This record gives sequence, C-alpha cells and structure tokens, in this order.
Amino acid sequence: MAKKREEPNGQMMNLLPALGRLEDIDGVCMRLHLEFEESFDLDWTHLLRLRREAYQVGRQLLESSDGMMREGLSELLFPAAPADPRMRRLAPVTPVPFILQLDSAQSVKLEPGDVLPLDFLLVGRGRHFAQAFACLFRDLGRRGLFNGQGHFTLDRVDAVGIDGAAIPIWHTGAAWREPEWPLHQLWPEEISMRPCTLTFITPARILARGKPLFRPGLKHLVPVMVRRVSSLVHAWCGVDLLADPQALLAELPATDIRGTLRWQDWRRLEGDHTSQDLGGVVGSVDIPREWLEVAGPFIHLCRQFNFGKGAAFGAGSFILNR
Repeated sequence: MAKKREEPNGQMMNLLPALGRLEDIDGVCMRLHLEFEESFDLDWTHLLRLRREAYQVGRQLLESSDGMMREGLSELLFPAAPADPRMRRLAPVTPVPFILQLDSAQSVKLEPGDVLPLDFLLVGRGRHFAQAFACLFRDLGRRGLFNGQGHFTLDRVDAVGIDGAAIPIWHTGAAWREPEWPLHQLWPEEISMRPCTLTFITPARILARGKPLFRPGLKHLVPVMVRRVSSLVHAWCGVDLLADPQALLAELPATDIRGTLRWQDWRRLEGDHTSQDLGGVVGSVDIPREWLEVAGPFIHLCRQFNFGKGAAFGAGSFILNR
C-alpha cells in the first residue's frame, strides 16, 4: 500500500506511490465552444445523457477514419482493459480519460448564435487525443446534442490555464496544431484533515453487484472514489498509487455515515413494453477526520474526476465544503 506521511499541523502532505511519481498525475482543461444553430432548451440532464449520442457518433467516425485519427478515437472511447491482473480486480473496465466539469446543475435557453462553453479535463496522456475529441464534437453538432435536437457548430477550442485564462488553440476554418498545453498538477500537495461536507452537484449512480444503491453512505462512496482515482491515474498517468488497494479499504472506519443522501429520479428509460425511472444519489454527507486520514487524497482528487456511472459526462460531480 502507498505510504502516508503525517505532518504535525494535521496536513497529510504526500503518499508514496507503489510505482511512478505523484507529479506525473496531471491533466489539461479543454474548453469546447458550441455555437447553436437553432433554439434549444438545454437541461442539465441532457449533458449527463451525452454518452449515448457521443458514442453513436464516435462509432460512425471510427468507420470513416483511418490512421492516427482512428487510433486516437479508438483509444479515447474504447480503452483496452488493464493488463495488470491486480488492477483488473480493482476496476475491470479502464475509464476514459475525459471528464466533463460541471460547476452547477442548471438549465439554459439557447437561441441561434448563442455559444455554450463546455470544459473537459483530459487526464494524463489523454491530452494526446484532443484533436480526436474535438472531431467527435464537430460531428456531434451535425447530429444534435439530444435526440436530434440542439444542432451546433464547434466554433473554437481553448486550453484553460491554471489561472483560468483561456488560450486559443483552434477555431473554425483553421488547421489543427498540437498546442503547448498548460499542465494542471492534479495530485493535491496538501490535504487538510479538518472535517468537510460532500455535496453533490449532479446525481451519482453508485452500483453494487450491478444494482444501484438508493441510500448509500461513506462506506459505499469512498471505495468507489478510491477505485476510480486509482484506475484513472494508473491507465493514463502511469502511476500505481496502491500496491494493495484492499489493505487501504480495510483501514476505512467501520461506522457508516449517510447524512442527507437520498435517491432522486431524473429521467425515464422507455423500452418496448416497459418504462423505468433512472436517477442517482443527491444530498450531502459529512466526512470526519478519520475518513480523511485514510482516503483524503483520493476524495479530493475525485472531486475533479466525478464518480459513479456516467462520471465522464458529468454525473457524480460534487463539492467539498468546510
């Protein structure tokens, strides 16, 4: 297991990874500017449902692409399963390297000519597939953001620096040039051990044995965070955080905390003869010091990664408040 170093002031400064360097856990923020061609009432749930539209477009684009573009799209959307048996046991499916960053769950009415900026975090070497990702959204605009509605043009692409400043890297009509990306160091240098409160921005769909948990507590949430963070940085940053993940999970406190976490339905799945409400967990839960002492860095890093089913497209986004 990775080793923890505890400072006298209650700040856990670093973990020593089993393989690789913590400074290699980095990413870039890619901002896509979508200029809408028609009126569209954008609900935040449309963004959480982007996966279906994006993958349908991605499969079509794969069929018509070749060379580096095809290779990039394939690795971006369908990354190979982990080669390491230990990592396969922890997370059998390799997560994609892109994560939609949502600050709030709001709806907006868009008119022709309005521009919607979407920020995506590309983790580690995922930035090498930025052009393929931009092409995916270019073609998605022709299809529409949701159910054939919300047609848009990919107007331009920016990189977002650590200071929040936008750096232009591409615009309509220009040739793509690989930019000098401003790298964001993702691993937190200092983690406060003071208790905090986790509040969901978007619903988190947490599964256990393939079934959703309707009222999970920390004993369910934190292991999912540990697995997501460990698998993402292993696959895309080449850093193995935990030689023995189960040993860390065994250190988590036995007492569960549920706070105000509750299930919220947010869409209906229609089938041929049946319909089913789908949703996720919302609300807040307090995280005491004893949980942070074991898994604090994973919880803080997962704030940028989201977690649960659909995390890549904004589900399971949360904030931490003290």
